[in-house]
Amino acid sequence: MPNNEPDERLVYLALRHELFSAERNMKVKTIRGRVQKLSNTSEIRSLIQEYNIDAICHVAKRLLDGGIYESTLKAKISFPDIFDVSPAQSAEREHSELEAARHESNVWQDATQGHAITLDHDGAGARAKQEAATAQSATARLRTSSGFQQAVKSLYPVYLPLKTQHKLLVEVQRILEDTCFSFGQRQFPAFLEKEGWDCAESVELNVWSSVLRAQRDVLAVQDLTEAGKSLEDLLGSMVHIRHTAVHRPRVTVGRVQQFLADAESLAKLLSEEKYSSVLTKLRWKTQAIVDELKRSKDLLETRIATTRKEFARRRADLESQEESAISAILDEDRMCDRVFGEDLVKEVELAQGLAVGYQSSSGACGVEVVEEDSISVTRVADIEHPAKETQDIET
Repeated sequence: MPNNEPDERLVYLALRHELFSAERNMKVKTIRGRVQKLSNTSEIRSLIQEYNIDAICHVAKRLLDGGIYESTLKAKISFPDIFDVSPAQSAEREHSELEAARHESNVWQDATQGHAITLDHDGAGARAKQEAATAQSATARLRTSSGFQQAVKSLYPVYLPLKTQHKLLVEVQRILEDTCFSFGQRQFPAFLEKEGWDCAESVELNVWSSVLRAQRDVLAVQDLTEAGKSLEDLLGSMVHIRHTAVHRPRVTVGRVQQFLADAESLAKLLSEEKYSSVLTKLRWKTQAIVDELKRSKDLLETRIATTRKEFARRRADLESQEESAISAILDEDRMCDRVFGEDLVKEVELAQGLAVGYQSSSGACGVEVVEEDSISVTRVADIEHPAKETQDIET
């Protein structure tokens, strides 16, 4: 067993989930225990078979101390090739994002029309069926009559777990409702009192959209330049945030990030610094986590591509071996045809030889019979004319 150190990339890939949240000062002994715990996995098993386990642990310790495991950005800088995405994968991502955007638009339209929570006869939400039809999965599979076929499209678009998405957007909705209520208390308290709105929980976010549209004269619309959106777009985004938080359709992380940016822009437009700063921090944190998630998916897509190439090579080898084996069998079949055909020809020729022999024997017997018949005829003639014969002799 060689004592040289394994490639850092291999160690990173094999242990990245195990050491993702590990502390930098973790001792080698502790790392060794984790490596041994994973010794049944294919990646770790192959490393242990080829390298000394202590060497693996020391490489992992070095990567851990360098912060490689805790940040996919650092890992991408150190190992850029394992995060590369092919043009075909990029095109597939773009297509997936467009499909997701169309789906989200349909969901919001249904929500606006009051159809978002329509139930079918089994009691399952219609929107759940829509999500199941459009959500992309890392393990999307097709089963065919020829066996198991894996039809991996793309790990994009990226979705947060629905529980995470819901909690995040419910919090954004709450912050925006607090923001709008605080703004209303400053700008039009009489209107709030008239409507009986004495707390932020009194008004839903989509209602605030209509209120702010009606009170647009008190808004510093010129401050929207930085946001790059019109007031109508921001108010529309508020409605979408509310519908997504309430009806819970799954939306892409790109849409979630856009919601956060729009919420931050609205809070700034309303000059609610306390709430805008909270939304800014939340957006930054979300952005950092989403970036980590996307880089992880880049890595996984690269591994999927590599795995598919490897299995395609193996399939090609197996197909070549299959063709060779079948070709050999067919050669043997042709040889059997030839051998047994030749044997049959010999039998036919033997039969023909026997027939010729019989014919020859039959011809010889015929001559003898004729000769015997001639002699018999002569003898009969002699018997019939004995005097003539005597006369001839005397003469």
